[in-house]
Amino acid sequence: PQTPDPHSYGSAKFLAERLLAIASVRARFRYAVVRPSCIYGPGQHGHNAIPRFLRAALAGEAPTVFGDGASVRDDVFAPDLATLMLEAALRRTEGAYHAAGERERTILEVARLCCDAVRAEGGPSVEPRLDPSRPPTWWIDQRFDRGPSDKSLGYWPVTLLAGLRRHVCWIAAGADPRDTARFGRGAPS
Repeated sequence: PQTPDPHSYGSAKFLAERLLAIASVRARFRYAVVRPSCIYGPGQHGHNAIPRFLRAALAGEAPTVFGDGASVRDDVFAPDLATLMLEAALRRTEGAYHAAGERERTILEVARLCCDAVRAEGGPSVEPRLDPSRPPTWWIDQRFDRGPSDKSLGYWPVTLLAGLRRHVCWIAAGADPRDTARFGRGAPS
């Protein structure tokens, strides 16, 4: 869906929201939309930035950040996204809500926090490295307004470091997709 226009994915989602709004008026039903930022956490496939950074750090290798490391992103822990979706449904709220992390960060800051999470869980001490020869991914530099989510739904995400530590524990325990829920909230038992 991203060929040839890299923004077609977001445009299609926005169109779907508009169609839902029109249909809700015509059919007289209520709806809410939850818009997740970059989702991470136990169970995430290994091709995204955070799992790559964590696996590199666990192996004692410096995670590689492409470009200058200044691209901005906002990562949401999967259990926080699930909680926000549940709250929107249970409260029968209407409108659009962003599910994002506690704040946006540069990709270099995210890589550093991945290294911190690995170190905090007893892993090797490494630092990320920049690779300016490769450009960053096109969709990075996203910011999200969590205000309505916080105010209307009582949303408050875990810190990125706390979520990353749970993700590290899941990887260290074998990264079994069937075992994700155990690492989603609090310390695994």
